[in-house]
Amino acid sequence: MAGVTVKVNEFKIVITDKFTISFREVQNFWKEIELDDSKIRKYSKMVETGINSLKQWPERYADVSATFGFPIPTRRILIGNQYAIFYRIENQFIIIGPIASSRQMKIAF
Repeated sequence: MAGVTVKVNEFKIVITDKFTISFREVQNFWKEIELDDSKIRKYSKMVETGINSLKQWPERYADVSATFGFPIPTRRILIGNQYAIFYRIENQFIIIGPIASSRQMKIAF
């Protein structure tokens, strides 16, 4: 039997300024508390892997719109037990919003 090729629609990821700024702040916090470099790399890799996985499977993570009072469908990537990245799917685009610690879950996105 011949192989079958299935084309998967790939989504384009858009990194917002809110994500860039918030992730830089999180990384600075990790350095301030002298988190081991290997743990910083581990968490950074988890962030990268979580975001990149959305290209093939954009609805992978839970819709948390009602939980956080967002008027637009918004999903959350959990990074360990302490951080979350919020994102939205708009057509073929995945809009990556801020990363936040679980202690500051009042998020504007």
